[in-house]
Amino acid sequence: MAATQFGEAAARERDLARAEQLRACARQVETAVPHQLRHILARRMLKTEAQLPEVQRMLGPSQLSTTGLYLTPSEEDGRAAVKRAGL
Repeated sequence: MAATQFGEAAARERDLARAEQLRACARQVETAVPHQLRHILARRMLKTEAQLPEVQRMLGPSQLSTTGLYLTPSEEDGRAAVKRAGL
């Protein structure tokens, strides 16, 4: 359903770059699995300064060390760091 809504929004969008962003979102939503969504939520919470115990309570792993795995930088984090460095 969400993928369909993104696709429909892309079809209505006049800005070609924004339309492509919406189509990319639709593709991501179509292929997302619950485990990926869990990781996305955890990483976003941590990026917006949520504390690790808060993320643990939200997602439910029994060990804080398990939740700490979300602190490992992703490929996207690496690409952003390279871009910020101007490389």
